[in-house]
Amino acid sequence: QDIQALRSQGSMGGGSTSGGIPTAEAEDLRMQIAVQNDQAAKLEQQLLAERRKKESASQDRSGSESQLIALRAENASLNQQLVQVTDELEANKTKYQGAMMQWQQNKKSLQGQLE
Repeated sequence: QDIQALRSQGSMGGGSTSGGIPTAEAEDLRMQIAVQNDQAAKLEQQLLAERRKKESASQDRSGSESQLIALRAENASLNQQLVQVTDELEANKTKYQGAMMQWQQNKKSLQGQLE
């Protein structure tokens, strides 16, 4: 169809080229070449667009990977803080239990002295 359209735009006279190819056949070849060149240009544009998409996706992935690494580091830090707080809580619990036992002993001792 593209060849037909190009053919209708050009001259379709008889005769032959200086190389011996009939003019109509030479014109057909020129039209085919023009159509193929146009198709090649379109494909090249599509290829460039796909490369840009791929590059953009790669950059997005790289950014996501960096974010994941940062989140993992933050998670490790928070886990470390949790372990530290848990250890402090256990130490305080032990201190509290010891203080309660001491208070109970002091209370009994004081009650014994008052009786």
